[in-house]
Amino acid sequence: MKFVFCGLGSIGQRHLINLLSLGEKDIIAYRTRNLPMKSFPTILVFTDLEKALKQKPDVAIIANPSSLHIPLAMKLAKYGCHLFIEKPLSTNKTGVAELTHVIAKKKLKVFMGFMMRYHPAVIQIKKWLESENIGKIICCQFTCGNYLPLWHPNEDYSKTYAARKELGGGPINTLCHEFDLMVYFFGMPSQVFCIESRNSNLKINTEHSAEILFKYKTGMMSEIHLDYIQNPPQRNWSIIGNKGKIEFDYYQNVLILYLTKSNGKDYNKREINYSQTFSRNDMFIAELKDFRHTLLLNKKPNITLNDGINNLKIILAAHKSHELKRMVNIKDIAF
Repeated sequence: MKFVFCGLGSIGQRHLINLLSLGEKDIIAYRTRNLPMKSFPTILVFTDLEKALKQKPDVAIIANPSSLHIPLAMKLAKYGCHLFIEKPLSTNKTGVAELTHVIAKKKLKVFMGFMMRYHPAVIQIKKWLESENIGKIICCQFTCGNYLPLWHPNEDYSKTYAARKELGGGPINTLCHEFDLMVYFFGMPSQVFCIESRNSNLKINTEHSAEILFKYKTGMMSEIHLDYIQNPPQRNWSIIGNKGKIEFDYYQNVLILYLTKSNGKDYNKREINYSQTFSRNDMFIAELKDFRHTLLLNKKPNITLNDGINNLKIILAAHKSHELKRMVNIKDIAF
């Protein structure tokens, strides 16, 4: 298979390094700026997409700014490339329906880059939920906050894509893994209410933080907090059921299961520490391996285009809720 990389920022370069480590060598790159590729001297780079396509790539890795995903994906799909698309799918619904049609017509594979699904804690949580270890789910809270200027300390943070609305930046768009995990664990919510805040000292034109509430038809409630402000960073999940609860601290790499005893007062506790057995890049390696298996075995992707669409629906519903200052029904976000 021949791969074409579209976008070679930090995430694109990570994917490139990982793909090379997996033994793939037939790789070219397309980027709009003719920047030096000192770290990858053997990679042929094109600044013209048509010239890149003349190399007849089979697969495209789309890792350019989020607002540019769909137009580029459309061109590549029409050519006949299978697609790996970094999250989020897009920042608006323009072109999504047409892309879906082209993908189906040409029978292409699309794999969304939600690498958090490959975290061992996520895999374990999914098993516990499917086994109903903590009973009926009552509510859950997800928190993901970190200080934007520290993402790339050697760059002017205000000029990075994450800080720029026009490129698809902002916590709601950029930190959308929590939305995907919520849907992966519990399915799609029915309603969304969001409040965005811009009251920190960050020099960006997106929201600085957001509080998003979700309501499910089952009565379950979910709360997600996202921000670009916290230092030290925080990423915690808490899932509460009528028979116990699950807690995970991402930065401590500790997962805890609490099971309430029959007396209703005491509980059993099981703790799993992943610090010695897991590194962050493991998730990126795992998702690329899965994507390669999808192509080689001609099977359905484990993370589909529809997963990307559902994630985008939540993003758009959150922004719409903030603008309208009211609850928004997910079903009203139609493509």
